[in-house]
Amino acid sequence: MKISHYRRRRRSGFVSILTTVVICSFLLTVMAMMYRTSIRALESQKKVQLQVGYEAKQQAFLRAVVTLAPKYAANTMLDESNGSATASFTGLFTEAANISKVAVSRSDADNTGMGFTTYRNGNTGEITSGFLITDFVGDGSGVTPSGVGAVAANDYPVPLIARDAAVVTNAGLAPVISSDATYNAASSSGDDRDFSLISYPDIRFGYKDPGDPFIARQNWWQIFVHPRAQDIQLAGLGNVDLDALQNEYILSIYEVPSQLAISASAFVNIGNIGGQAFDQSKVSIAGNVYAKKAQVTSGSFDSVATTDGATTTGATIAGGAADGLSREEYEAQNSSFFPISQASSYARSLFLPINPGFEFFDRFASSGTAISNGLSKESWNQYSRGCHQCKMQLDVVEVVDAAGGDNTPVVLRFAYDGFETFLCKSGYESGYSPSVEWVATDDDVFPIISETADNGSPGIAIYVDRFIDWVQTVDGGSMTTSEVAENHSLVVNIDYTASGISALDSSSDSPLVVILRGGEDLTDYTNGFSIVTNLTLNILENLNQIPTSVGGTKFPPLSIFAPNIQYGKADSAREVVLKGSLGSLSQDANSKEILALKSTDGTASAAQTTAELTPIEALDELPPVNVMNWLVVIQKRQ
Repeated sequence: MKISHYRRRRRSGFVSILTTVVICSFLLTVMAMMYRTSIRALESQKKVQLQVGYEAKQQAFLRAVVTLAPKYAANTMLDESNGSATASFTGLFTEAANISKVAVSRSDADNTGMGFTTYRNGNTGEITSGFLITDFVGDGSGVTPSGVGAVAANDYPVPLIARDAAVVTNAGLAPVISSDATYNAASSSGDDRDFSLISYPDIRFGYKDPGDPFIARQNWWQIFVHPRAQDIQLAGLGNVDLDALQNEYILSIYEVPSQLAISASAFVNIGNIGGQAFDQSKVSIAGNVYAKKAQVTSGSFDSVATTDGATTTGATIAGGAADGLSREEYEAQNSSFFPISQASSYARSLFLPINPGFEFFDRFASSGTAISNGLSKESWNQYSRGCHQCKMQLDVVEVVDAAGGDNTPVVLRFAYDGFETFLCKSGYESGYSPSVEWVATDDDVFPIISETADNGSPGIAIYVDRFIDWVQTVDGGSMTTSEVAENHSLVVNIDYTASGISALDSSSDSPLVVILRGGEDLTDYTNGFSIVTNLTLNILENLNQIPTSVGGTKFPPLSIFAPNIQYGKADSAREVVLKGSLGSLSQDANSKEILALKSTDGTASAAQTTAELTPIEALDELPPVNVMNWLVVIQKRQ
């Protein structure tokens, strides 16, 4: 009995061990499967996090490229920019990578500064050595494909034509802005830069509405951004398909000549005239308006765009939205973006007004000579300052007694396209050759006459209508009728080195006054006319009143640039009627009343001001000299 019982117990124990082994094996198998699944999930999560990290680095890098691109583009217009890292795409991308921390999130210097002398980096996506930006951007060759000389293709901007073969090479090495890259080989809309009517990009900055036509030149480049293949493999992501189309972006630098009804590279007040709100029955403003910074006190506008912000008061209406409606409320109620926009509010776009201030008017304040060994055809001063773009130059060389305060001019120098002559009053001819007698009275022929301004200052009266005949004479030159259209702009300055008059700036009183006369009919200037001066300019007569065709509504394009423009004498009968656009290059920290059309005594009256402000909407409406803006945008190619 005991033996049988013992055997039964042994048999029972044997079954229990087997069951345990089976169950444990099953549980271990399940645990192994769960562990393996967990490891795979962690691996997938790691890959996702790394890909998210790479995407974040790419976006930070692209934003840095947008911010830095204007600096490198401007540097291509400097001496010795050819071959310089400060003007190349390699230099641009390297600086952008350093700013955006593409290689490492924290450098050794960062860790030392934060007190992390010893640490363990858990970010396997960091590139600790051997990082080359050309591997991260593009194909490693250091060349960035540009739109200059490219073949037209769907989903790409219109290619630019190369006037010079060198610009094709240069545009692949640097963000070159040059008149050698153009839409038309013969340049149909200007001598130095060729623009076109193109669609405004789909961005939320309201210089124009997305898709609307605007006048610009689009310089563009293809940028391929991706993690390096070797870094992806080291991070454990394996062979990821780096399809170029999935990582291709288009960097664009739009050159935008000022073309809105109000387009001011300054801090301006829009709404007041002489401290009073303008009469809305007399002043109309069409389309969008732009200012670097704006104080909007009255009026109704389609859109107000700024780079430094806008403040609105009173009954200001923008885009049909009353002041006080928040951006979120407006965009929830409308299909369009908020009509009061600021360029810095939106990622991957930048609007940059090129405002050199007083130097825009004064060609003796900066050199306008061509650059040496540069990537661009133009120097930065030639490009950004209207005074250096004018085809004809008139300089005050000598005055009666600058030291004694008598700034009456007695010797002028007139030049254009290699021709030069001095205009000398009787008794001042010595030392000037070639020279002609400068008559002191109006003889109905000579285009430059001495005249005392309304404020008692000595003045130079410029008879615009007489220039065309005079420049075809022995005294004025040998210009042919066909060349008149190309010599369409005049700069009037003081030669400080010869005249004895101290150099001027924005705070200086004008020692002379330029008086514009004879400009009622400008139709002989078939490409329009521009005048630039660093002196006070008086407009005392009707200007540009004859349309380009009989009974037509278009007039020759005209632009006038001066630090102070005055319109007629101040009296009860004075009425200023302006049709066109307004701008300002003031760099004053205080707002400037953009609508204040002042009289010769420096006052402005809202009751006596009538203005119909309209944008420029066609290429043939663009005057020869303009204020330039850059719109920098980078967008992913779909």
